[in-house]
Amino acid sequence: MPSIKPTVAEKRDNARKAIMRVAEGLFYRNGYDETSIKDIIREAGILNGSLYNRFRNKEEILLSILSDVFSDVLDRFDLEFEKERDPLVILIFPSAVEVYLSSVSFRFARLIYQCHRTWSAVNGFVTFNYKWTNKYLKNCEFPEFSYDDIVIKTTFLLGAVGNICGYYANGGKRGFGDFLKDGVVLLSSTFNLPLDDVDAVVDRILDLVRNCDLSKYSEYIFQIGSEELGHR
Repeated sequence: MPSIKPTVAEKRDNARKAIMRVAEGLFYRNGYDETSIKDIIREAGILNGSLYNRFRNKEEILLSILSDVFSDVLDRFDLEFEKERDPLVILIFPSAVEVYLSSVSFRFARLIYQCHRTWSAVNGFVTFNYKWTNKYLKNCEFPEFSYDDIVIKTTFLLGAVGNICGYYANGGKRGFGDFLKDGVVLLSSTFNLPLDDVDAVVDRILDLVRNCDLSKYSEYIFQIGSEELGHR
C-alpha cells in the first residue's frame, strides 16, 4: 500500500512539536534563562523563520510546553472528576498538580515559577483553571459567583501557588501535603465553602496525584533523578 503523506496542517503541527521537544530538553538541562532562541534554533537544526512562524518568542514556547503537560495530566482524571461532588477538591486540583509536580522535580519548579512571574502566563493559568473546574462544578452544590469574582479569587490563589513553586525551585523541602492542607483551608475561606474534614479532602487529593504516572507526560521534565527524590 502506498504511504499516506501528511497534510500541510500535520506537517506544521509536527514541526511545532519538534521545536517544543528540543526547547524542553534545553530548558531542563540548562535552565530557561540560560537558553536562548538561537540555542533552540541551532539544536533543532532549523532556520529562524521556521521557529518564528510557529512561536512569537521563547516565553510562548515554554507556555505551550507546560500547557500540553497540564492538559495531558488533567485529562487523565476526567472520569474521576465527572463523579466528584466536593467543590473544594475540584477547585484546588489544578493548583495541587502544579505544586505536586514542583515538589517532585525542582527542574519543573524552575520552569513553572518562571511562568508565574509573567502576567500573560498567570492570565493563561486563570483561564485554564476556570474552564477546567467549570466542567465539573456543575455537578456540585457551589455558591453562585460572577465570572469576574472567580477570576479575582483564582488570581489571588495562583499568587500563592507561584510562590510555593518558587520555594521548591530554590531548594525548599517542606512536604507537598503540608502546603496542600494550608491551600484547602485558604480555598474554603476564599469561596465560602464548608470544610468539615480537612484531612479527608487532603487525603483524597493526595491519592489522586500520587497515583498518576508522570513519566508519560514529558520526555525530560519528569526524569526524576535520585537527587530530587527528597522533594516528595
